Amino acid sequence: MPEPRKRLEACRRTAPAVVLLALLVAALAVPAVATAQPAPPTKPVQGRCDVQSSFYDAKLVADDIDGCGQKEILAGNYNGWFYCFTPDAQVKWSYYCGARFEGGAACYDVDGDGKKEVFVGDMNGVVWGFSCNGVLLTQWGWPKQTPGSGGFVGVYGAPAIGDIQGDGAVDIVVGTWGHHIMAWNYTGGLTFMFDNADTIWSSPALADLDRDGIKEIVIGGDSTGGSGWPYPPGGLLWAFKGNGVTMNGFPKWTPEVTWSSPACADIDNDGYFEIVVGTGHYYQATGKLSTEGFRVYAYNSDGSMCAGFPVMTAGSTMSSPAIGDVDGDGIKEIAIACNKVLYGEDHLMLIKGNGAVMWDQLAFGGPNMASPVLGDIDSDGQAEVILGSGQAIGAWKANGGACVWNQVLDSFVVTSPCVGDFDNDGRVETAVGTGGDGGTGSFWVFDCGTKRKVNGGDGALFPWPMFHHDPAHNGSIPTGNEPPPPPPPANFHEYILMMNPGTRKANVNIEFMNEKGEKTTVKWTVEPLSRSTLHVNSVLPGAGISAKVSSDVPIIAERPMYFNYRSAWDGGHNVMGALCAQKAWYFAEGTCRPNFDPFLCIQNPGGSAAAVRINYMKGDGSTQAQDVNVPAHSRSTVRVKDALGEGDSPAFDFSCKVETTNDHDVIVERPMYFNYGGAWTGGHNVMGAWNPAPAWYFAEGTCRPGFESYLCVQNPGSSAAAVKVTYMLGDGTTKDQTLSVPKNSRQTVRVKDVLGEGDAPAFDFSCKVETTNDHDVIVERPMYFNYGGAWTGGHDVMGALAPGADFYFAEGTCRPNFEPYLCLQNPGGTAAAVKITYMKGDGGKQEQTLSIPARSRRTVRVKEVLGEGNSPAFDFSCKVEATNNTAIIAERPMYFNYNGWTGGHDVVGVPGPATDWYFAEGYTGN
Repeated sequence: MPEPRKRLEACRRTAPAVVLLALLVAALAVPAVATAQPAPPTKPVQGRCDVQSSFYDAKLVADDIDGCGQKEILAGNYNGWFYCFTPDAQVKWSYYCGARFEGGAACYDVDGDGKKEVFVGDMNGVVWGFSCNGVLLTQWGWPKQTPGSGGFVGVYGAPAIGDIQGDGAVDIVVGTWGHHIMAWNYTGGLTFMFDNADTIWSSPALADLDRDGIKEIVIGGDSTGGSGWPYPPGGLLWAFKGNGVTMNGFPKWTPEVTWSSPACADIDNDGYFEIVVGTGHYYQATGKLSTEGFRVYAYNSDGSMCAGFPVMTAGSTMSSPAIGDVDGDGIKEIAIACNKVLYGEDHLMLIKGNGAVMWDQLAFGGPNMASPVLGDIDSDGQAEVILGSGQAIGAWKANGGACVWNQVLDSFVVTSPCVGDFDNDGRVETAVGTGGDGGTGSFWVFDCGTKRKVNGGDGALFPWPMFHHDPAHNGSIPTGNEPPPPPPPANFHEYILMMNPGTRKANVNIEFMNEKGEKTTVKWTVEPLSRSTLHVNSVLPGAGISAKVSSDVPIIAERPMYFNYRSAWDGGHNVMGALCAQKAWYFAEGTCRPNFDPFLCIQNPGGSAAAVRINYMKGDGSTQAQDVNVPAHSRSTVRVKDALGEGDSPAFDFSCKVETTNDHDVIVERPMYFNYGGAWTGGHNVMGAWNPAPAWYFAEGTCRPGFESYLCVQNPGSSAAAVKVTYMLGDGTTKDQTLSVPKNSRQTVRVKDVLGEGDAPAFDFSCKVETTNDHDVIVERPMYFNYGGAWTGGHDVMGALAPGADFYFAEGTCRPNFEPYLCLQNPGGTAAAVKITYMKGDGGKQEQTLSIPARSRRTVRVKEVLGEGNSPAFDFSCKVEATNNTAIIAERPMYFNYNGWTGGHDVVGVPGPATDWYFAEGYTGN
């Protein structure tokens, strides 16, 4: 088919004689055309912004995107600038994108932070994402370049925003001149892509056609015909499920192209969606232009034609329908514009839901591709049909079609307007842009009079207030019979990973306990020499929970969590389960400084309430106590800043001991969320230590650029502890450090202050932290990072109490966007022979052997052994064992981009499987 822009120019210049004759014949067949009305009074101008460039074919959207109490109006321009205007036509912000705009923006609070994000496509095929303040959403991977095809590229329509996957998260859907229909989740992941094999001018509508609670994609496209394409030349109307499946009864083929953007509503009061769309342009695809080219179609949700349709029009219906009950009879009407090619006239029609034409009015002169909107602009309590036409903006009464507004502006009005009380002053405004295909143009806002109070409120006064109905551009009016959509996406995703290293199938009971003492049990099985994953959100959405994992054969259990903490700090953390409940738990790390948010999660698996005391040992040497009651079979969460406050001094750093005072046993974890240095967001978590000890071992550590390693040393004793740190470096050398930790206090070591920074093995380290004066301490090693310059976060571990022969890990994956490692420390005097046994998600097994020199460390990048792939064969658990009677320490750090949430987590392996594992922390909500 011809290149899109040339089509448009050709329709304005010439037409073959046969087409002209056909148009005349078609004109005689349409309903009677009323004579043009005398020009009524004009409206006061509330504001005008002359940008010296055209708003040609812009599709305006009005929405309060920043929570200021007034609606902003968003519009792109031919000059490559995207504008955010105030209700008095002042530029609130703008962004230069470098390519002309002819589409419109869609607005939605995609991340649940109370402010709306903005998405818009330009004619270079780029889809832009902005915050409410005009800041690019680069943290989620926006903008996106859509593919071209045969030199065609561009996003002519407007995006639509809605949940097409049924996961509770919205997607951004567009059609492109590059032949594709595409969708991304808001964090930038591609969720849908379909090749239409020809250009798409239409904007997608989103509606739950089949009442399954999930929205389908409805969009028009050109049909090129020819070899290999199953549809004749003309136009197509598609309806897709979010998984790419075409809905039964679709696509619908039409003899002419479908540039119109479909609208979905119940137009016949049967309780189901109907789909309304126009067709036709100058381009004659099948030779039937004179008899079948100019139509408004309406289809039922199953693809069958609605009674009374299609409806003949005077010309090409390239605009999008506006739908609403504008005459007050309880049945929705359809307003749509059409352009009579080469005759210099455009028409505006109002059609009943049964296909009867209420009226067909000449507007103010074409050509026109803009779409009407519906709103009350004369303060009579009923919506008028509003449309730009020729060089004017106007409005027509629903009953009879009388023109009640005709205001000549500075240039052509080929813009879809918007209407509403933008500034919340009790008066109605209308916004529109001007400009032809090139040249100058302006942005206008008009004061259209007092907003009437009517039954139904704004929904009755403004039934279709902007292009495609709403700021998210769904192009649909819910029927009221759809099931509720899925709940909003959880900001925390919790998993329990179970590894069965034995030869018998494991039958597992997972008992969850929430804050109310309610218990839920999930039964699970893990095949021999294999691993299995439970996504906790799938069984307990929106819950704060602890868990006990019990098996009839010994297994290993881990609990990774991925999150977007308060919709701002994304990352993940992970812990190995605790083997049993205890009366006391110790934590060396903790801070209440700005940009850190620490918690204590306390699980009570017992049958009566546990009285718990938290003893905080602060960085300034002072202490503070807090008492907490944890009901039976329950969990409690302590936000430490509620007890210690917030401040940027050592007095707000803390270690702590959590103990019961009524002879009960509990399990305690300490998750902490952060924005490290104002740039690296994430979180880390550890299970507490049972007791202080004289020595602690850490296999992982680095002082390379982009990593910040610390050692946090807690001394709960009554006198100072003399501490020695032995660093075993990646180049085989060692280095010692000594420090003193006062009683009931903590000390923090920034390792780069000791080892320096460099991008070589000499700056990788393992370490042993030990006391030299017969004291016991607790030691953690938090690390913060910008992995690969792209994935920011942090992780933390409690040290291992001693080297061992075996270490087990339940979690691990070599899927795309995950990078797992094994860090192996040999603190002994002879080389360690090591075997790693990988147990894969598909039941397969693979082994690896290596040697670790004395007093050194080795790092294994697991993808170099198992490869990368997106299937269970690339998920793994593993056993790391020393095979020559030496003892080692093993950790498994893993870095990731989990659906746009970047970070990393790390655990020290456990020495063996067990039948019971406890987890105090767990959350599947927002």
